[in-house]
Amino acid sequence: MNEIILTMPPKLGDSLYSLPVGQWLARTRDCKIHWVLGGSFNPFNFMTPLLMQQPFTSRVSVVPHKYLNYDCGGQPYKFNPADFGIEGDYYNIGFRGYPDKYISAYYAEEHGFNYDRDFRINLGGPVIHTPEVLRSTEGAMAKLVPYATPMGTHEDLLTLARRMAGAKETNVWFCGLAILCAMSGIKVRVHRVPGHAYIPLYYTPDQYKGPCAHVTFVEHQESELL
Repeated sequence: MNEIILTMPPKLGDSLYSLPVGQWLARTRDCKIHWVLGGSFNPFNFMTPLLMQQPFTSRVSVVPHKYLNYDCGGQPYKFNPADFGIEGDYYNIGFRGYPDKYISAYYAEEHGFNYDRDFRINLGGPVIHTPEVLRSTEGAMAKLVPYATPMGTHEDLLTLARRMAGAKETNVWFCGLAILCAMSGIKVRVHRVPGHAYIPLYYTPDQYKGPCAHVTFVEHQESELL
């Protein structure tokens, strides 16, 4: 089996935008993707089941690569997996600067790649529906949706995604969990305030009516958080 190694940037939402690039690469190169993740970014230690659920993934390795900061998608995103005993052709996926287009397109552009526009995260198996009303754990969310149950911050991301998919209602801050829901087809309310990132970098216009029609943006004012 042919295999290509890809790394991801160390921010949860930003890392997920690597997946449409990985699927495109696997499809066009007739290969599987070996994801190599830097374990100093803690969520990467909970990501393996989610990545292994994707049909184009062959393996996931978590290595002790150190990220120095989490500005501009997390830096340094470039490293050689061979430094950690993983040999093979590889590409670093990440922010070489601040993006000026949809994130997956920005990643692909660096290497002359493309990305699958109809990509959807595979959660596997049937979802169990529950009466839960969930929210992410930011302090702002406790004020905006006080009736909701906070989700854990350090848990298997596949299990968490399946829990959100089955919940009666899911509310998240404009953060990594919003991207996880959007790419998984999970109905979600995404809460935003002025100053949050420019939406078209994260959701293309076509997605509002198609793959991301299940995402509802709820705009707030800073005064609501006081």
